[in-house]
Amino acid sequence: MKKKMIAALAGVGMVIGAALLFTGCHHRSPEEFSEKAVQKLSEKLSLDQGQKDQLKAISAELLAKAKELRQQRETIRATFQRQLQSDRIDTSSLKEIVRAKRADMDSLIDLSIDRFAAFHATLSPEQRTRLSELVNEWASKGPRRCGHGPLGGWGDDHN
Repeated sequence: MKKKMIAALAGVGMVIGAALLFTGCHHRSPEEFSEKAVQKLSEKLSLDQGQKDQLKAISAELLAKAKELRQQRETIRATFQRQLQSDRIDTSSLKEIVRAKRADMDSLIDLSIDRFAAFHATLSPEQRTRLSELVNEWASKGPRRCGHGPLGGWGDDHN
């Protein structure tokens, strides 16, 4: 069970959720990254048109949710900045902001897992095997940053 959960989370992260990373180091916009991920997965898994359409819809939905979360970032930063400049830090206020942010992230993670499971159910056994191989291949390349990782570095030299 634990292995399945790890595989599901890795798949979510690798397939769709990677476009949602909130680092400040992007060579592509999340939309461009997502489009490239959908294109590569479509090729590598030989997806049919229905599967491609579903993956694109999932990607669009998750990108929209992530965009909402990114827009909240400035409000949160401004609140933290005000707290830093005040005489006393209002810990209960900051903790509430963090709790709300965690709840939003948990909601996005839950949605990602649900959508990934629905997409996974459309895959043939061969496509599932290939997806597992791809996740292992990407994971074996190790974590990389700033768009140069197994997903972020998809370019002509990363097939």
